[in-house]
Amino acid sequence: MGVRHIIAFLGFLFIVLSLFDKVLEVTVRRRSIVLLGALACYLLSVLLLARHVDFDLIYRVCSFFVLAVVFSLAGTSAGIGVSKERVFFIFALICLVCFALSLSQTAYVGEGNWRYNGLTLGMTNPNLTGMMLSGCIDIMIMLLPHSKRTKLSLLLISSMLYLLLRTNARSCIVTTVFLVIYVLLFAKRRVPTLIQLIAVLTPVLVVPIYLWASTRYSQQLFLGKPLFSGRESVFTAAISLLDTPAHLLFGDLTAQRFNNAHNSFLTILASLGVAGTFIVCLIFTNGVVCLGKSQVGIEQRLSLLSLLFVFVQSSAEASFLTGGFPTVLFIYLFVLVGNEAENHHGDDCDIESSTL
Repeated sequence: MGVRHIIAFLGFLFIVLSLFDKVLEVTVRRRSIVLLGALACYLLSVLLLARHVDFDLIYRVCSFFVLAVVFSLAGTSAGIGVSKERVFFIFALICLVCFALSLSQTAYVGEGNWRYNGLTLGMTNPNLTGMMLSGCIDIMIMLLPHSKRTKLSLLLISSMLYLLLRTNARSCIVTTVFLVIYVLLFAKRRVPTLIQLIAVLTPVLVVPIYLWASTRYSQQLFLGKPLFSGRESVFTAAISLLDTPAHLLFGDLTAQRFNNAHNSFLTILASLGVAGTFIVCLIFTNGVVCLGKSQVGIEQRLSLLSLLFVFVQSSAEASFLTGGFPTVLFIYLFVLVGNEAENHHGDDCDIESSTL
């Protein structure tokens, strides 16, 4: 186990302990508790029936369940519990460290000393680096309304955008640019429910559209690279795991292991099958809708928009929605910052609730 795996495990442990402390005192919807119970039983069942179980697989399953817990806290009274100034300081420091790394010899070196054309900052690959940078940009945008250093915040966001462009992580670049556009459109008015649902469904809709388009427009270039750069083969490889009725219904956890199928929907489907994916989609959709109903202030809307664009970005990468650290940390902040409404109004999400 390498140093980065140890850091990831410690980060995951931090989230688990933090969540455990919060759910003891937070009122959670009964239907969320029921869905989490169903998912826990389902994950335990597929884990027990898996052909080969190791520490890495257990870690991935636990990480995925923690992500589901985070979504279940959306729209509740759970908050981040630290000052916005401290969060701002942390991400300002991350920005400075990223800039320093971009000037180092490891700027384009990834896992296994492999050299890339895109900026890696010493991380696994440019795509993971792009997700980390786009997540930081989202957090900085969320903190803008309460920032006492607006000019510095805008400078940091611009710097992060510059580094993001150097990664050549196309899905992250495109979704982050669109996020900025949507922030300008909806920062001062509610994000329509239709847009929320379309964003959540995007990873599902992209799969057939992408596979169809890849047969017709395979020679097209986008940001200097082929528009269809092998994703179609990864998609079909994930679909091929659903080769028996049992695999279609319950997935093949041993073979897929929540490995990145470059689409969150396919990754979860190949790992957990139709039954597991149905439960997960209910948890994700319920969390987004409940967070969307508590759009009291600009900060809540910005948090919701960040979460929605995670779904859009997850059409091409699965890491944000499979529970791996550090990407799950961004979901954690998006949800808990979005919960901190000044005047939390009662709605359909709060009618049936229970305190853990």
